[in-house]
Amino acid sequence: MDLRRRLLVLFVVALLGCPTVAPPPDDDDDTTEVTDADQDGSDSSVDCDDDDPNTHPEAVEICDGLDNDCDGDVPADEIDGDGDTHPLCAGDCDDDDPGVFPGAVETCNGLDDNCDGELASFELDGDLDGSIPCADPGDCDDDNPNVHPGAEDICDGLDTDCDGELGPTEIDGDGDGISPCEGDCDDDDPSRHPDAGELCNEIDDDCDGTLPAVESDLDGDGYLICTGDDCDDNNPTVFLGNPELCDGLDNNCNGTADEGLDADGDGYKPCDGDCDETDPAINPSAAEICDGLDNDCDSGIDEGFDNDGDGWTGCAGDCEDLVFEVNPGATEICDTYDTDCDGTIPTDEEDDDGDGVAVCDGDCDDDDGLRFPGSDELCDGLDNDCDDVVPADEVDEDVDGFFLCDDDCDDAEPLVWPGATEQCDGLDNDCDGLVPLDEVDQDNDGWMICAGDCGDLNDTAYPGAPEIIDGADNNCDGFFDNYPPVADVTEPVGTVEICSELTLDGSDSYSPDPFGGIVAWDWILGGAPADSLLTTADIDDPTAEITTVIPDVPGWYAFGLEVTDHIGAIGSDTVVVQALYPEGNVDPVADAGPDLVFTDSVTCTLDPYGNYVCANCPNLGIALDGSGSYDDDGDALSAVWTLLSGTGTIADSTALNTTLTMTNASTIHGATVTHTFQAFLVVTDCPDNVDSDTVVISYQCTGI
Repeated sequence: MDLRRRLLVLFVVALLGCPTVAPPPDDDDDTTEVTDADQDGSDSSVDCDDDDPNTHPEAVEICDGLDNDCDGDVPADEIDGDGDTHPLCAGDCDDDDPGVFPGAVETCNGLDDNCDGELASFELDGDLDGSIPCADPGDCDDDNPNVHPGAEDICDGLDTDCDGELGPTEIDGDGDGISPCEGDCDDDDPSRHPDAGELCNEIDDDCDGTLPAVESDLDGDGYLICTGDDCDDNNPTVFLGNPELCDGLDNNCNGTADEGLDADGDGYKPCDGDCDETDPAINPSAAEICDGLDNDCDSGIDEGFDNDGDGWTGCAGDCEDLVFEVNPGATEICDTYDTDCDGTIPTDEEDDDGDGVAVCDGDCDDDDGLRFPGSDELCDGLDNDCDDVVPADEVDEDVDGFFLCDDDCDDAEPLVWPGATEQCDGLDNDCDGLVPLDEVDQDNDGWMICAGDCGDLNDTAYPGAPEIIDGADNNCDGFFDNYPPVADVTEPVGTVEICSELTLDGSDSYSPDPFGGIVAWDWILGGAPADSLLTTADIDDPTAEITTVIPDVPGWYAFGLEVTDHIGAIGSDTVVVQALYPEGNVDPVADAGPDLVFTDSVTCTLDPYGNYVCANCPNLGIALDGSGSYDDDGDALSAVWTLLSGTGTIADSTALNTTLTMTNASTIHGATVTHTFQAFLVVTDCPDNVDSDTVVISYQCTGI
């Protein structure tokens, strides 16, 4: 139980014990007078309700829920068994169901809720299809047995399954009067349906699943017979506007074949063997010359002029007509020659780094003489042998500047490399093959000696661990086995008087821990009488071992003490004390001090009219001394000063000793004017007894 709840319990227990007052005796006279108040012919000695003329031993039972004939029973049909205010005699057809009575609202429950002898129409299955309108889901057409929830949607234009919408194939989306389920093959196009006429558009307009042959582009040339644009729908090279080909056909559908195909006028068309219609000197009858062309259209070029038989002649660009592998059609190979006769040797056939291997021979870095196919791998992070692979031991995975081949013993840790500074991380940072002992977590508690573990052979000892009683410094704070402190309030005891200083003594509190004591005391006010103005702040020093407080009204007070040791462990104790009104308290005595007289003067001057003008006398500050006030009981006194007469200000009106500054004292030339000030002192002791006194101060001011 926490400290504040313990204080509350103690406080309530202290208030218990109030006596119980017995009820007053019954002085009524129980004598009963016999009367016939309702004039029904039966007096009150036999009439079970002498205020109701319908109730008496001879009455006939009526439907009112009362024992009309005074036989001690209310008829069963007058009893409202279900609490719906309608008994059986009033027409309730089911007195066990509060929802069934005359006038009730009919609901979808299969019951005659309003007792009219029949079910509501929405509860009846009018078409005998097993569904009623008010069900959820309900029958949306109770005159059609084919329409009800769960029915299969058919092509009838009705919401057959009562889901609030037609089947998707029953909806005429394009407004052509035919739905998909009726054969409309495109319900987004009103021109396509079973009754439509076929158009020349390559579309199945009448939805019969076939296209007429005249609408079918059989040869895939994009032209149709029905449009008159294709005169042979079995040949994709024949259609209106197609260029004429040299094939003996009417390719452009103009009625003539192969017209205008001898472009160079040499008497030969391409289909006659002319291989160049731009040059009349090239045709099947021309003589072959060495010009790099097939002059006689026999598919041979410069035949008879190719000395190395590579298909190229010197006049056709063969730069080495005695070497079969060298000609303009050859592919460059890695041989340091201009193989394709383009006038240049490719750069990848050059050996720039002098390692004897060109780029085309696989040199992966022709600027580095140590990198070429067959070279020995070096520990440099490069692909020295040009096999497109850097050895794994040359890859600096952790980017610490060292490779495995450089003796990096863990290339996944950037803090691990030869010569690195050891870190407190449990790793061999300097790759000397050893992990320092202070980095080894020998007790597997997650802490190492270098990280502050003060007992690496004890898994219950590490920084921040909970202290347990085992003789060890579990949390590594330098202290062993902390015990919670014990709070002990020895005073107050019994009762005290209000307005008297009450001592709160916690000096007997102690810490059983030999390595540290109590470092903090904390007093609180846990409870006080309802009219008390006391708070914890009124305790003289809430953080002292021994402190004081002054109860202000009679009643029970509860105080609590919490003590804290050097590691924050807390102990608590409470005390409840009753404060009483002091016996024989006497009134205080107010003493405002003796009456006082002060004098001063001011110089008066003549004005231009011969009149003397005197300034006000200087403001005078004097001491108001109420220190002579006392209380024989030793109660502390509070003071209030007020100024009854004269003009001035009091510096602190609630202090016994304060200062009154007298202002606006005036005078006249050649005379002394006396100004009287009366200061009124009221003193009050703790039980609110008061006394007062007045001091008269005369301020005599002379004009000279």
